[in-house]
Parts: sequence; structure tokens; C-alpha cells
Amino acid sequence: FVGYVGSKVSILSCKSSTTAVAVDSYVGGFAGINYGTIELSFSEKSEIGAGYVGGFVGFNSGNISRCYSKEDVSCYSENDIAACAGGFAGGNNKNISNCYSLGNVMAISGNKFSCNTGGFVGENNSEATIDKCYALGYSRCTQMWAGGIAGNNKGIISNCVALGSEVNALVEKSGRITGENTGIIRN
Repeated sequence: FVGYVGSKVSILSCKSSTTAVAVDSYVGGFAGINYGTIELSFSEKSEIGAGYVGGFVGFNSGNISRCYSKEDVSCYSENDIAACAGGFAGGNNKNISNCYSLGNVMAISGNKFSCNTGGFVGENNSEATIDKCYALGYSRCTQMWAGGIAGNNKGIISNCVALGSEVNALVEKSGRITGENTGIIRN
């Protein structure tokens, strides 16, 4: 749909139905990077990439609410790039609320760098919040952390549910809500 959403941009009630494919980048079914506000929108095709890959947005530094993603996410990492894959967002730096993801998530890392895979978000950073969201698909990764909601949580996750049938990290940690948690989980 769009590669970059600026901080003064608001998007309301839109749909993306194009498969997104990119290497060494931010890949999302709806947006690659979001700094603005997105509401009542959805994506319905699969995403394949390296770096931050999400079913809806590759990396979020804005506000997203009442949105969803439907399809599978695959993230492959080589060279000096970490793999962060999520059913909804590859990475989150700000606010996501009342959203859900239906697709399965798989991340493969062929290097020394991390691989964070979440049914909803790959990496939820220290100032970030995820509230009233759920993930339905499985979460798998070859390195580091896999979680039903977040592979790695440093922020706040509240009122979220992971409904996926499998959460699996082949090398490090996996968990129903997070693979690694240094943040806050409520309810």
C-alpha cells in the first residue's frame, strides 16, 4: 500500500491486497514504516523480507488502532541484519491497540544476529505499548526468541491473547506471551 507514513499523516478505512516482498528493509502488508496514525484498515496478502517484517506494518513509530492483518509473514536474515517478524508488526516503538493478526509467522536467521518472532509483533521496544490485541497464527524462529504476542518485549503489553497453536524458538527461549520479557505484561 505505502512505504512510509509521515508523522502528520492520518489514514482511515483503507485496505491493502498486494503481496509485499523486499530485502534488507522494512516490509509490511499495509506500510513499511509508520510514524503517523492508521485506523480501521487492513492488509490481506503475505509479506516476505529481511529486517523488520510485519503482516500490517514493518516498523511502527506512530499510532495504530482497530486494524488487522490476515496473511502469513516470512522473514529471512543474512549478513548483518537482525530478523524481527510479527503477524501484525515487525517492530513497535509507540502504540498499537484493538488490533489482531491471523497469519502464521516464520523467521530464519543465518547469522550471529538476533531473530525475534511474535504472533503479533517481533519486537516491542521500551517506550511502546500493545493493548487489547490478539494473534491467531503460530510463531517460529531459528534463533533467539519466539512469543505468541511478542518475540522480545521491553515495553508494555496489556489485555492481549495469543491463540496460536505453536510457539517455537529452536535455539533460545519461547513463551505463550513473550519469548523474552524485560518489560511489563498486564492481564
